[in-house]
Amino acid sequence: MPPWKHVTKRVLFAAFAMYLVVSVTFGLVALTEDPNEAQVAHQATEEASPGQEEEAVEEALSDYRERNNLDDPITERYVRWVVGIATLDWGYSTTQNAPVTDVIQRTLPATIAYVLPAMLFALVGGVGLGVFSAMNDGTVIERFSTGGLSLAYGVPNFWWALVIPMVAPRFVGDALSSIPEFQTIVLPAGILGTSLMAAQLRYARAESNEYVNREFVKLVRAKGASNVRVGRHVLRNAALPLFSLFFVELLGVLVVNVFVLEQILPIGGIGAVGLRAINDRDMALIIGVAIVTAFAGIVGSLVQDLAHLSLDPRVEAD
Repeated sequence: MPPWKHVTKRVLFAAFAMYLVVSVTFGLVALTEDPNEAQVAHQATEEASPGQEEEAVEEALSDYRERNNLDDPITERYVRWVVGIATLDWGYSTTQNAPVTDVIQRTLPATIAYVLPAMLFALVGGVGLGVFSAMNDGTVIERFSTGGLSLAYGVPNFWWALVIPMVAPRFVGDALSSIPEFQTIVLPAGILGTSLMAAQLRYARAESNEYVNREFVKLVRAKGASNVRVGRHVLRNAALPLFSLFFVELLGVLVVNVFVLEQILPIGGIGAVGLRAINDRDMALIIGVAIVTAFAGIVGSLVQDLAHLSLDPRVEAD
């Protein structure tokens, strides 16, 4: 299969997966009880005159359904839903008093600001240390780096987020406060990146161990190649499974850690507003955050597929 056909097929599959996510989300919203109706009914009951509670509730619910087009046929609502998602009309957030797309546009950069450095740190550092550990098994540096990252991986991220801001000033004084955006970018990026890097180190070491004693590595060493060049040869052969494992770990751990870190640290990203929306039952914003999260997972899978094509041209023949 030519490369452009493979890329087109993967992009179309990603678009179809996004369409399924939107459709399933609509089904969950349309075919289940609307939690906002209970809030509307409760408010109408409190504001109604004595003895008029039932009529006030019926009128309030009727007005709510009419304003949100909930009495229309489900097919019309589904078409309106899909068009609204495609045109970025995702409804109105009651907790933020703004359209959902505006809320996401305002908060998503705060999350991306620490997630992207954490991913880069984890990928480069984890792979580099993993290959180094495989090539220098048993050395003091290898044991220290592996043991330290294993400890960091085993301790929950929320513990680091709570303890570091309290303990660090005792050792470095007010130096941390002079670092711009320490608690919103530097600290969460370091915590998240270390956790991801520890997992990546384990994967990189395991994959590299399969190649460090292969004949082609011994031949490269016999020719007098430096450790850097030998490591590059090992990494080239281990790259494909490492990319797969990295994205699996990324999608499985990243979303959870984003919500945990933004619950503790004053980041104000999409995880923080998503948690508040869940607590306040802001359905429009909950759905918007869920769609963004699903979209990130689908894009990650697409990048993984394209990386496979780049690293292993044999994928074209699938």
